[in-house]
Amino acid sequence: MNRILFTAFLLVIVSGLLPVKLKAESNFRTYDSITYQAYIDQNWPLVLQVGNEAISHDFDYYYLRMRMGAAAYELSFLPLAIVHYEKALEFNNGDPTAQKILYHVFLAMGKNPQAYQLTKKFNPQVIAGLNYKMKFAEAAYTGGGASFSNNFDRNSNTRFIGNDNSLSSQVLFGDKQFYYGGIQFNLSPSLGFYLEYDHLAVDKRTRFSYVEDELEVRTIRHESWGYQYEYNTTQHVVEKEFNNKLQQDQLYANLRLQLEKGWSVSLFGNGLFIKTDRISVEPYEGTLSDTLSFMPDINEVQYYNQSYLSYRFKQLDTTFFNYVAGFHLTKDYNQLSVGFTGITSNINDSKQKQVSLDVFYYLGRSVNFYGITEATWMYQNWYGYKTNRFIFRQVLGHKIYKTSWLEAEYIHGNLNNASIKSGMIVFNHSDNTDYRMEIMFHAMFGQHLDLSLRYQYVTFAGNYYETTEDYPGYISKPFEYQAQNIIGGIKWTF
Repeated sequence: MNRILFTAFLLVIVSGLLPVKLKAESNFRTYDSITYQAYIDQNWPLVLQVGNEAISHDFDYYYLRMRMGAAAYELSFLPLAIVHYEKALEFNNGDPTAQKILYHVFLAMGKNPQAYQLTKKFNPQVIAGLNYKMKFAEAAYTGGGASFSNNFDRNSNTRFIGNDNSLSSQVLFGDKQFYYGGIQFNLSPSLGFYLEYDHLAVDKRTRFSYVEDELEVRTIRHESWGYQYEYNTTQHVVEKEFNNKLQQDQLYANLRLQLEKGWSVSLFGNGLFIKTDRISVEPYEGTLSDTLSFMPDINEVQYYNQSYLSYRFKQLDTTFFNYVAGFHLTKDYNQLSVGFTGITSNINDSKQKQVSLDVFYYLGRSVNFYGITEATWMYQNWYGYKTNRFIFRQVLGHKIYKTSWLEAEYIHGNLNNASIKSGMIVFNHSDNTDYRMEIMFHAMFGQHLDLSLRYQYVTFAGNYYETTEDYPGYISKPFEYQAQNIIGGIKWTF
């Protein structure tokens, strides 16, 4: 009797499960059939819609991901296409079709290092069938430009000495001319190396103003024996100006290691070789001499002598070396990537430490609209004078045609002696910056030629220095000016 009851119980359970299993098989066939037909009909939105519904019901498999990857690619949702093709490879590891398509999607997004790193898993037949293969020398870069400053016009005529000053000095930087050239190498599928040379020439003007004593005849008295002279001591302002150029040669190197799962790390260094004139100032004591008295009968002249303070100036050629070194760690999540940068540098006789966090992201599913947000903390020690500052950088870019982009950048904060873009750009300008704005147009012509044009607007704040009798040390006084930069660039992909 018990055996009969147990058998009946099992029959009830099995009969209840059979509809669930049959329904699951029916749903699988439905999802597979709809996505396949939508794929054949190139109805890409429907492929993604039904595919997402299937995945939400735990129907996830190789062919579904391949169809969804193709749909995302055709709709220009490239980050999403990468997600689906990577998932397809999890279901069918080593599948040559998924490997080749994923490789080309990485290239289409400009993520060449990740594409090359992926080829380490390819067999020789797959590599031979690639349309674009890794080259040892991948691309060459060159360009140049000019900076137009109103510093000389605005501040060269400033009267910067008062009645109590013994010496004031001011260094002005004017127009700039620069050019650069770089080349990108692939040392292996995981290792890339970039090398760049830059040259910069800056118009430089050094001004000095100081007070010198002079004798002014107050009276001439006619005596019985001759003439008696009496003097007042007055002061007049002497100004000296020296014009020369600052020359800077810069060598930048970046070694990048691409790891799996979107991780990469870069080590970089930048050496700056600077040559400029330094004006040596040497105080000395001079003597003012003039007639004290004149006796015509015996033709004798007596002289009046008075000491005064003055300065000698000498132009000296000086060269010095600055450097920047650091690392950049990145994790790519397809739709966005997060980077962390650490920098140590020695610029303009001061030492700096920088820590930056940057996020690159696409706004929307496509890659047509993107942004970069970066925050930097900087510490500087200049002969024991320690400062901390915060720098904010924002970039927004948009695709305006099939092969052209427009990009805007805004940097807020004092960039004096700071470095950005993994140490490639060093702001070793002696004056402080309030902010910098940039607009860039970038266009591709065919498979090899890229052209770019940048316009930058920068505001600067400088200081001139006074020495007084009450304050023998330097007292700084501010002045402001602006600069506008035009930069053109060429990239040739081999």
